[in-house]
Amino acid sequence: MAHNNYQPQHSDGEPIRTYLNKPNWQSTGVINDLPPMTEDARYSRKLSQPGRPSVKEEIMQKQNILEERDRARAAELALKEVLESVRAAK
Repeated sequence: MAHNNYQPQHSDGEPIRTYLNKPNWQSTGVINDLPPMTEDARYSRKLSQPGRPSVKEEIMQKQNILEERDRARAAELALKEVLESVRAAK
């Protein structure tokens, strides 16, 4: 019986490794065994997501909205008081 020693290779010449009974990212959708991110990579990744505000920014935005609503309510009450004074003066 002839034994074939052919080993499939990647385009860069590295052999393709296969494992039996070990989930891979193609079957699970999760990529494991990634190297840890460096601080520079984390920082640049944070900068590359401008659409997502930080927690501090979200809290500040909510606080500003509440302050604007309070000012609007205070202005409304002041206007009502002035109008009542004008009506009472007639």
